[in-house]
Amino acid sequence: MSATLEKSVRESRPLLRWSVEEYERLVALGGFSPEKRVELIEGEIVEIMSQKPRHAGTIELAEEALRAISPSGFRVRIQLPLKFTTSVPEPDIAVVQGERRSFINSHPTTAALVIEVSDTTLEYDQTIKAAIYASAGIEDYWIVNINERTVEIRRQPGPSGYRSLQTYSEVDTVAPLFNPTASIVVADLLP
Repeated sequence: MSATLEKSVRESRPLLRWSVEEYERLVALGGFSPEKRVELIEGEIVEIMSQKPRHAGTIELAEEALRAISPSGFRVRIQLPLKFTTSVPEPDIAVVQGERRSFINSHPTTAALVIEVSDTTLEYDQTIKAAIYASAGIEDYWIVNINERTVEIRRQPGPSGYRSLQTYSEVDTVAPLFNPTASIVVADLLP
């Protein structure tokens, strides 16, 4: 089947949308092989791309910086689910309020900070992911842009997205809303 015909057929059929509950049942029943990484995005099951070494290393750098400034009662979670109304994304990093055992029986429904590391997924993180996080009320959403060597910080979520966007270069310092007196040098987040 040609790519054009395949796209036409795909667009003419209604999508099968999954509820969060259906998706969680499918995951619990082992509906995906262990090596297949997926997330639920606005009712669609989306495969998560494999990580290049710079992407993985950047996640580790950001994790280390955040653990160093996270006060007691905040957890730094790496590529673990958040549960929203129609999505179950697995951000690269989420800082959530809670103790070590707070999320054994259910995923967190909010986060104090969400970070996506972008090398090949920048447009997706700036549009689709930003819309999902804004509609879920995530107050602090950062994109660590590896290629541009910047951090984009989105704040003030609303129904039509974030009202505030600031971009910081590697010489700047940034502070998360959950600990505004702490500072992180952007270069410390970058490979």
